[in-house]
Amino acid sequence: MIKKTATSNNVFKKIVREVVRDEILPVEKRLNARMDIKLEGFKEEIVSEVKGLLTKLRSDFAKMKDEIVGELKGMREEFTMHQGQHDEIKDRLDKTDAIHPLGRHSG
Repeated sequence: MIKKTATSNNVFKKIVREVVRDEILPVEKRLNARMDIKLEGFKEEIVSEVKGLLTKLRSDFAKMKDEIVGELKGMREEFTMHQGQHDEIKDRLDKTDAIHPLGRHSG
């Protein structure tokens, strides 16, 4: 049976550290660089997509706003026309009431 000693344990740790430093860390750096490039491309795609969606949203909002403003203008014009008609009817009723007080002919 092999007896574990502090020396053999330290040698093993040293070998593992060297392997990690010499073999694994360079691979990790290359992978990280590749991932960064892919993520940057993905980020650009997302930004482009979001910009497109925002442009469409702004366009839709502007269109809806224009439709609402058009409706309000139409309602205002219609209200003004009806108000004029109501004023004419009120004037006619006032004249009729002057001729026919209490719903009867004066005289």
